[in-house]
Amino acid sequence: MLCIDLLDAISKWQGWTAVAALVAAIYTALTYRLLRKNNKIAEFQTYMKIAEALNSDAARDIIDACIDNKLNVDSNFPSGTYCITGGHFRRNVLDPLEDLSKFCEDGLISINSVDSGFGYLILEVGNCESVISHLKQVRKKSPDAYRGFENLYQKIIKRCTPSLRRNYRKDFK
Repeated sequence: MLCIDLLDAISKWQGWTAVAALVAAIYTALTYRLLRKNNKIAEFQTYMKIAEALNSDAARDIIDACIDNKLNVDSNFPSGTYCITGGHFRRNVLDPLEDLSKFCEDGLISINSVDSGFGYLILEVGNCESVISHLKQVRKKSPDAYRGFENLYQKIIKRCTPSLRRNYRKDFK
C-alpha cells in the first residue's frame, strides 16, 4: 500500500515533464555534437541534396542516355538519340556533379560516399562521347569549366579494379 501511494505521488508530480524535457534536450545536444564532430550530418545533407538533383526525372533521362551512349548535346539531333540543349544538360547533370566534387574537395562528403553512391554514374557520364565533346565546346570559352567533375572522375577511376578501369576512358582528352 505504501508503494502504491509513493508511485501515485511521484506520477502526480509535475516536475517530471520538465525533467524529461531536460534529459531529452541534453541527449539531443550530445548526439548532435557527436555527429557534428564526425561531420556526418553535413555529409548526409550534402549527399541527399546531390542525390535528389541527380535522381530527378530530367537527370535520370539524361544519365540513361549517357549509359546507352545515345546522348546528343547541342548537335544535329540525329534520330535514335536523346537530344538536349547544353544548358539543360549542365543544369541537370554537370552542375550537380560539379557541386559534388566541390563538396568532396571541401571535406563535406567523403570520397567513399561519393564512390558508393555516385561512382557508377560519374564513370558513365564521364565516359560518354557526347559529354566529352560538350565539355570541349564549353572549355573553349571557359578553360576550367567542370574541372571538378573531371577530377572527381579521375579519383573514382583510380579506385576501380584494373579490369573495370579498362571499360572507361583514362581522361577527358
